Amino acid sequence: MAYLADVVLCGVPACLALLPFLLLQAPSDTIRIGLVVGTTMLFLASRRSENRLRRDESLRVHARFWDHLLRSPPPPADPDDLSSDARSQAFQLKQALEGALTAAGAVRRMVVRAASLALALLGLIFVEHSFPALALSALPAGGLALGMLVAQGSDRLRARLDLETNALARIENRYASRMPLLRQLGLGDSALLDLERSGRRQARLAFRAGFVRTIDKLLPGIVAAIALAITIQDRGPRDANLPALLLFIPVVHGAARLGQQVVRFRSARRRVAEAEAVLASSTDDSDAEPAAVEEVALADIRFRYDAARPLIDNVSLVLQRGDVVALTGPSGCGKSTLLDILTGLCQPESGRLTVNGRERRWDSLSGYRTRIARVFQDSLAASSTIRTAISSDAPDASDEDIRRATNDAGLSPLIASLPMGFETLLVEGALPVSLLQQVLVAQALAQEPDLLVLDETLSSVDIEVAKGIVAAARRRNIILLYATHREDLAALADRRIDLPASLERNAGIAG
Repeated sequence: MAYLADVVLCGVPACLALLPFLLLQAPSDTIRIGLVVGTTMLFLASRRSENRLRRDESLRVHARFWDHLLRSPPPPADPDDLSSDARSQAFQLKQALEGALTAAGAVRRMVVRAASLALALLGLIFVEHSFPALALSALPAGGLALGMLVAQGSDRLRARLDLETNALARIENRYASRMPLLRQLGLGDSALLDLERSGRRQARLAFRAGFVRTIDKLLPGIVAAIALAITIQDRGPRDANLPALLLFIPVVHGAARLGQQVVRFRSARRRVAEAEAVLASSTDDSDAEPAAVEEVALADIRFRYDAARPLIDNVSLVLQRGDVVALTGPSGCGKSTLLDILTGLCQPESGRLTVNGRERRWDSLSGYRTRIARVFQDSLAASSTIRTAISSDAPDASDEDIRRATNDAGLSPLIASLPMGFETLLVEGALPVSLLQQVLVAQALAQEPDLLVLDETLSSVDIEVAKGIVAAARRRNIILLYATHREDLAALADRRIDLPASLERNAGIAG
C-alpha cells in the first residue's frame, strides 16, 4: 500500500496541468483557495514520494546486478588495465546499471502520464467545445509520434557519445603510459594526432547530442503551443472553448511526454539486455578463474605500434611454478610491452598465451589476471599509511598476511625504525624511493599471487633486500619475473631472458 501511495503521489506534478481547469470550474473562491493549498501540499508530498521511489528502485536494481556479479563476477576496472576485457566489462556494467535505473523510472512515468491523459480525455467528454474531431485525434497522436521520434534520436546520439567518450578515455590512458616509448620509436606525433582526432569526434558528438537533448526537453511545450495555435486559429479564444482548451493542451503535452518515456523504456531495456549478454558471455565457465597458475607460456609473439617495424617479433617463453626469471635488455627493446602481453593487458598482433597447458583467448583473461600481481615501472604507492597501502589490493588480508608480506619485502627493519611504524604516512619525496618500491612489492605479495611481475621495481633497492625478495618468492613457490637493467639483480635469477636491441628476432626464447 505504501508503494502504491507513493506512485499515486508521484503523479501529482503531471496532474497539476489540470489545475487551471479545476480553478476555472470551481464554484467559489473558497474552493479555489482550498485547491491551491491542497495541491501545494500534495506537490511537496510528491517530491518526497519520488525520492523514496528512486531510492527503492536504485536499491532493487543494484541488488539484482550484485546478485548477477556474485554468480559471474567480471574483473575490476584497474586504471592501468589497457585491455578491452576489463574496461569493456566495466563499461557494459555501467550501461546496464544506468539502463535498468532508467527503465524503472520510465515505467513509473509512463503510468503517471497515462493516468493523467485518461483523466483529461475523460474531462473532454463532459465539457462542451467546438474543436474539430480531426484536431482532437491528430494532435495528441502527432505529439506522441514526435515525442517518440525525437527521443529515439536523442538516445541514439547519447549512446554513440558514451561509446566515443569511453574510446577516448582508453586512448588517453594508453598513450599516457606509452608516450615515452612511442617518442623513442618516432611515433609520438602520430599518437597525438590520433588522440586529437578522437577528441574532435567526441566534441562533435557532444555538441550534436546536447542540441538534440535540448530539442527533446522543449518538444512537449512546442507541440502544446502548436496545438493551441491550431485550435484557436481564426476563431479566437471563446469562453465556451476555454475549459476544453485547459484540458486539451495538457493532453497534447502529456502525449509527447508519454512518447518520450516509451522510447526511453525500450532503449533502456535493450541496453540492459545487451550488457547482460556481454557480461554473461565474458564470464562463462570456459574462462573461469583458474585454481592456480602452475605454468604460463607465450608462443610466437609479434607486436608492433601502428605501422612501425615490429617491436617484438617471434618471441616465446615458458614460466613454471617456482621459476625466478630476469628479463633484461636495453631501453626500448620491449620489456614492458612483453610484460603487458604476458599479464593480459595488451593483445599482440599474433601469438598464443597458454595457462596450465591450455590456450586462452586474448579477449577473456579476467580469471587468469586474478592470479597475477604486477607492479608497473611507474607505479606509485597510495598516499596513505603503510598498512593501508599494503592491504589496498587485498582488503581481506589479515594482520598476519600483512606482516608476512612486509617481512618478505624486507620492510620489517625499516618499519621498526619509524616512530609511527605501520601507521607512517607515505608521502612521495619525503621517504626513500627504495622504501616506496618495497611497499609496492609488499602490496603485490599481500595478494597471494601465483605470478609476481616486477617492472624495474627493484631498481633502487639494496642487493641484500633484493636477495630477500627472491628468497621469499622461492619460499612461497610462486613464479617471479622481473625486468631489470642491473646485472647484480639479474644474477639472482635462475635464468634470464635477454631481449636484444635489434627488432629482428628469428628465434624464440624458451624456458
